[in-house]
Amino acid sequence: LKVGDNIPPELWNLSLQVANHPQGKQSLTLSDYKDKLIILDFWATWCAPCIKSLSKLDSLQKQFGSAVVILPVTYENSSKALPLFRKRAWSLSTVVEDTLLKSYFPHTGIPHQIWIRNGVFFARSSLRAP
Repeated sequence: LKVGDNIPPELWNLSLQVANHPQGKQSLTLSDYKDKLIILDFWATWCAPCIKSLSKLDSLQKQFGSAVVILPVTYENSSKALPLFRKRAWSLSTVVEDTLLKSYFPHTGIPHQIWIRNGVFFARSSLRAP
C-alpha cells in the first residue's frame, strides 16, 4: 500500500496475534479500532531506537487515551517481546509474529510507523521506506 490508499477490507479483518493485551486477548483485528487514529509501529527487541520510540509512544497512548490506538508490530514471538514490555511496564498491546502487516507496508528499517485514519493510509515515518 502507498500513502493515500484506502485500507482494503481484508486488512481490516485480518486476525493479528497479540501480546500484552489489557483484557488478555490473544488476537485482534484493525477493525476493532476502525473509528480511531491507528499508529502501527514496526519494531524489534534488539533495536535501541525502537525501544526509545516505544517508551514515548506508551506515554502518548496514556496521554491521548481512546482517541488513538498505538499498536507496536514485531516479527518476534511473544516470549521475546513480552519480557521487555513487562520490564518497562508498558501498557501497549503488541502484535507478535507478524509477516502480513509488513507485506502490506514494506519497509527496510525500523522503527517504522504507519498512520491510518478514516480508513486511509495517510502517513509513514520511515525515511528508508521503498
